[in-house]
Amino acid sequence: MSCVVAFGGSRALPWVWRDRVRSVVRALLEFSSLSFAVGDAGGADQFAVEALVTFGAARRSRLFAVGAPGGRGAWTGTAVGTVSWAETRGAAVLWEAGGAAGLPLVGRLRGRTRACVRGA
Repeated sequence: MSCVVAFGGSRALPWVWRDRVRSVVRALLEFSSLSFAVGDAGGADQFAVEALVTFGAARRSRLFAVGAPGGRGAWTGTAVGTVSWAETRGAAVLWEAGGAAGLPLVGRLRGRTRACVRGA
């Protein structure tokens, strides 16, 4: 049986929490049947993506980005660089997961979250 774990949390999660997020990811990676769904925000999402890639689980990850490749449609709370790096390591990225970059940001953020939850 396969299960998907969705990570999400504060965009403003302080760096002192990074190691805690890494510990949770590392513990979950012990279960080979798990795959992961994560958004593209800074903070908790970014820490989870970094950990998944660092621990060799990029290919078990599906990332949901509010913007387009290269950052078009992203905003200051988006970890575009981390998501792009994860993609080069094998993560599947659904760019513009909340709608086309030209649409209003609030709606795209909601849509990205819905897509991530559906992906889990």
